Amino acid sequence: MRRCLAVAGLTACLGLSSFLAATPALAAPATAAAPASAGGTAPACIGRTGGSDDRFGGGWSETVTNNCGKTMRVKVLGSVSWQHSACHTLAPGQSFTHTEHHFGHYYKTVVC
Repeated sequence: MRRCLAVAGLTACLGLSSFLAATPALAAPATAAAPASAGGTAPACIGRTGGSDDRFGGGWSETVTNNCGKTMRVKVLGSVSWQHSACHTLAPGQSFTHTEHHFGHYYKTVVC
């Protein structure tokens, strides 16, 4: 008798899981994926030059130049989050410099 109940319970469980998987209303909602490049490291055609300034207890700056053949949106990241620049839209040949007068250092340039 126990064996019969175990088999019946398993069959009912499997049947229910098949029903749930086939019911669209109970399926997880689909989410739109962000573009693969968003937030990733900027491509090599984005020039980066920078340095540090130890004369006044630290600080750094980074100049970013768009050498790509199209408009790019980029952002400079510092070693701490409050040192991140705003997102800049750069036409080909355009550049901007981000400067921090505090401790820390340049981390990387990303697309945004």
